[in-house]
This record gives sequence, structure tokens and C-alpha cells, in this order.
Amino acid sequence: MLAIFVIWATAILIYSYSGVVEDRRKLARAVEQSSIGIIITNVKGTIEYANRKILDTSGYELTEVLGNTPRVFKSGYTSPETYTDLWKTISSGHEWQGELVNKKKMATCTGKKSIYHRCSPEPERSEIMFPSRRT
Repeated sequence: MLAIFVIWATAILIYSYSGVVEDRRKLARAVEQSSIGIIITNVKGTIEYANRKILDTSGYELTEVLGNTPRVFKSGYTSPETYTDLWKTISSGHEWQGELVNKKKMATCTGKKSIYHRCSPEPERSEIMFPSRRT
């Protein structure tokens, strides 16, 4: 009887786990195919993920972005106070809205109204920043 219970419990766990895996796949596809550029950083600000849109927009390759900080996009045309305000705001868990002039790989600049979010489900884990273009 115990063996039947163990088999039943294992089957339930496997079924539940497969649903979680499928949900994660859907989320990963949505992030990768998003029309909004998305980067994910760790708590130190090191980029751990960048979706295709941010790479296409900036002209950088994934290998050039991973391991860097978002400073790789810094053009020099956005004031230091703006960056200070951005980091202070998202570090406190709030949404920051404003305009940044980012640098593309080939040294051209793009001005984009952006919204940055910080999502940190576990404070010691990654911070997720969603830079998004607003028109």
C-alpha cells in the first residue's frame, strides 16, 4: 500500500513539475521575443541576460554585453544626476521613468523615454530591470 502511495505521489509531483516547466518556457519565449529591450542584472549590476531586442537596438553582441554593467550603453549625454536618481529609485523598489540617451555600439546615440523596474523576488538573487521604450 505504501508503494502505491509513493508511486501516486511521485506521479502527482512529476505532473505538477511539468506544468511549472512549461510556464517557465512560455515566460522565457515572451521575454526573448518581446518588442521591448530587457536586461537582467545581478544585485551588483552585472548583466546576466539581454534579450534580442536590446541587442538589435544597441548593435552589441550578447558576448559583449554579458558580464558588463548597463554602463556599456552610457553615452555621456545623460546627466550623472539622472543615473543617480534612476538607481536610487529602482533600488528602493519603485518604478523610474525618464529619458536616457544611450550609446549604440557604433557610437551613435539614441534618446528613448524609458521605464525601469526592479523585480527582486529573493533579495540576495538577481535584480531584473526592464528598460522599455515609451512613445
